[in-house]
Amino acid sequence: MSENIEELFETLKKEYDIYTQLKETANAKKDAIVTNEIDDLAEAVERENEILDDLEKLEEKREEILKLLEQKYDLAQDFQFSNLINNFPQKWQEKFTELRNDLLEVIDEIHEKNQENAVLLDEAIKLNNFSLKMLTKAVSPENGTYNKDKVNNKVKQGYNIIDRKA
Repeated sequence: MSENIEELFETLKKEYDIYTQLKETANAKKDAIVTNEIDDLAEAVERENEILDDLEKLEEKREEILKLLEQKYDLAQDFQFSNLINNFPQKWQEKFTELRNDLLEVIDEIHEKNQENAVLLDEAIKLNNFSLKMLTKAVSPENGTYNKDKVNNKVKQGYNIIDRKA
């Protein structure tokens, strides 16, 4: 029994470490968005995907351990983590409670950072769209393209900055 409890605790500690890395990655993404460093943002997103893969593997391991503990303590009907740890020896209850609080805190911080990043990305997209519209308008034929006689040529055809054939 103690080995399953210890294994669960170690798995949750590893998850906490991974969530901490995920929080750092969210901070890196924010910095990249604010400084408009696309390469840094792409690198942070790639790192985030690697971290999420690691987290998924740990989640599977944690679920396996929990199934064993659920059966041991007959909690399969109405499983709650707090019910499970209440069956553990006192020293483990305190450790799990502290770790649970740490996990909840870091997950909340990640959630807040991701919300911030979503707002920042939305604003960056709006700014880029505005800039693109201004550039398109500035180089459009309606804004003063001249022909051989240097007379204003008002062509109705639009001019695209991005060549769709490329």
